[in-house]
Amino acid sequence: MILIWSLLSFTFWNSSPSPEQRFDFSCATFHPFLTETELIAKFGSENVTSGPVVGADDGQAEGTILFANRDDMKVEILWPDAARKQNPSWIRVSGERGLWQTPNGLKLGEDLRTIERRNGFPFRLAGFTSERHGDLRDWGIGRLGNIPNCNIGITFQPRPGTGNPSLIRQVTRRSLVSSGHPAMQEINPQVVALWIRYPIQRSPTNADDALLDVLVFGIHMPIDPTQYPPELRSEVQQYLRRAVSYNPKRAVPSSGEMGMVYAAQIGYETRLVANSDDPKAPALAQDYVTRLRPCYEWEGFHDCPERDARFADEYQAANPNGPIQQLPAAARSTPLAVRG
Repeated sequence: MILIWSLLSFTFWNSSPSPEQRFDFSCATFHPFLTETELIAKFGSENVTSGPVVGADDGQAEGTILFANRDDMKVEILWPDAARKQNPSWIRVSGERGLWQTPNGLKLGEDLRTIERRNGFPFRLAGFTSERHGDLRDWGIGRLGNIPNCNIGITFQPRPGTGNPSLIRQVTRRSLVSSGHPAMQEINPQVVALWIRYPIQRSPTNADDALLDVLVFGIHMPIDPTQYPPELRSEVQQYLRRAVSYNPKRAVPSSGEMGMVYAAQIGYETRLVANSDDPKAPALAQDYVTRLRPCYEWEGFHDCPERDARFADEYQAANPNGPIQQLPAAARSTPLAVRG
């Protein structure tokens, strides 16, 4: 697969937004290779300050704070290296209300019952006195679980001064609690924090193999972009940014048995979209994958890869001038790429 790159464009933000504005809390805005320098360029030096931040299960550390004087816009960022201030460990907004919104529409202050209705299915969260108390653990097969490339978390807590103690006791000291639990429904906690968490970058033994693994198998494979020369490093980082920023529109299946199929479809789409900044790329990738009907598991047999290759040839023959093109054999490692 050939990688076709163009510069990412950044939106410059108004430091005095109207109350109706909503800001994008996602891996597109806060990507894994973010730096404080980029934040200053994007939001303005007057809105970016250094200060102490406290995580859910660690002590106070020096971090970066956006809009420190605006309760409805404040963002806290922790870096693995406080001196270099790049590649964030986590990004958080917290409070009773805020202007930030996730790609699936979650905001501070929303209550559990409202979110469960939007999800269309009960979800699971941690008990209020367990580790990561009140954190979302999974969406089940609900509609809101459709951001597979970005680890966005939410934290629920009962409203201050509310809640029957006997009900609270039913959903504490438990590692997992369903949102449909009668006590949880009665307490109806609200969202008090939105998170984006990034794992510590792992350095594979062979940098060439790592790059190939990411391109062929997906961004869950370990890769450390700093292992590559500057030009290639920049391209790898842009590829990964596009991948984690991809917000699939494909509906989450209502059947748990179809989960592996859904994961395979999103994996194919992500690898296509990650190659291009073309705004049409997501729709084209979804259409391609829908028509391809990828195998979700092939146990090393040749049938599925051969069928994929035949479909790629047929697609190219039917769409010779389209943005999804077959590339010369010497320049590709998989049949198709989205042309930027």
